[in-house]
Amino acid sequence: MTRTTLQKMLAATAASLMMAASAFCFDWPQTTDTAQVFSLFFGQSVGSSFETSMLFDKADTILAAENGTVLFRNDDTLQANGWFPSTFGNSVILAHTNNMITVYGNLDTVSLSDNDIFINQGKPLGFSGGDGWNSGRRGLEFGVYDTKVQTIINPFLLMPQLAEKKPLAIKNVTAWSKNDAKFALDAKTRMPAGIYRLYLDKQESNMTYRTIVSINGAVVETITYTILKQVDGMLCFSGNGTYPYTTIFPDTERQFLAEAIFSNGTNTVTVTVQDIFGNQKQTTYTVVCY
Repeated sequence: MTRTTLQKMLAATAASLMMAASAFCFDWPQTTDTAQVFSLFFGQSVGSSFETSMLFDKADTILAAENGTVLFRNDDTLQANGWFPSTFGNSVILAHTNNMITVYGNLDTVSLSDNDIFINQGKPLGFSGGDGWNSGRRGLEFGVYDTKVQTIINPFLLMPQLAEKKPLAIKNVTAWSKNDAKFALDAKTRMPAGIYRLYLDKQESNMTYRTIVSINGAVVETITYTILKQVDGMLCFSGNGTYPYTTIFPDTERQFLAEAIFSNGTNTVTVTVQDIFGNQKQTTYTVVCY
């Protein structure tokens, strides 16, 4: 069973079980006080696709992030019988109010029984250990889905703030023309006027929550990495348009920032990157076009 198929099944099943309620926040599904405990962030590049969950770095006891109903429990017994060959491996799926479901994957053991139906926040669900698709990784894979609007949500949006964060960086911002002419932006770049796509190096150990590009004080593009939505069969983030993986990450080094028109004369370009924890980096470049 592919991940896309699983996501569609989860959404279709959970939508019939849940009722609308007031907005709420989740608690951390395992002990967490620093961003250093994560090995992958939502939206990062993994192989040839976006990471749709957040992946913890170490094995630990896994807790229900919010009160919910057990929608599905997958363990070694079910998999051995070939009933549900999930990419999440041993896993628990909970249905919550507000049309949300949470997925706890990559578990070593599941501690729930058939009698566990309604789960209180903080109840142990199992112990993570590396049984899912993340080969060699021992931590929990935690995902959040909104079944009403058919989106995958960045889990950090619903979590308490962390005391320690991972730093962001703005490195090697480049402008690429339609014929793939490349110009590195620096204190004073010269290049022909025209339409360019701007990129920066991918974050090494974090993932941007928002990128903003301004030219001469006017915002030309803002891309937010808060939700993934399927468009024409592809998961996409949103900015001026909807951007699939191949647009955001065209190769192993670059991350898309904007497509913009550079006019004759001086263009003052400001690139801002923000993370989910409220940190921000900003760099300004002078581009003279002829």
